[in-house]
Amino acid sequence: MESIARREAAALEKLAGHTYVIRDREARIGALVQDYLARPIEQRDQTLILTGVNEDRREINERIRRGLQNERILSGPEAQASVLVLRDLTRPDLTQVKSYEVGRHRPFRTPLCEARSE
Repeated sequence: MESIARREAAALEKLAGHTYVIRDREARIGALVQDYLARPIEQRDQTLILTGVNEDRREINERIRRGLQNERILSGPEAQASVLVLRDLTRPDLTQVKSYEVGRHRPFRTPLCEARSE
């Protein structure tokens, strides 16, 4: 697979003729899922689906999962997992109590210090 890192113009040129716009969200997700499920398994393994919206990602995943279950490619018990979603907080936001709600996680970017008595 050829890398397109730092060559945005070349990447967009490669996509020319292979992209189109479907403004209606429901129709867009339906077309995307239908296109994916219509592909041979070998092509599916080489397919990357990108979306900039978490709600769309969840809907696309669920519909593809149902399609794969109907094809009997997926079977057995489902596993549920929590997904942490990055919140882009500004420096001032980080100093406000309202930015820290119950159920929200704040990953530390530096090692935690151990409390010691000396």
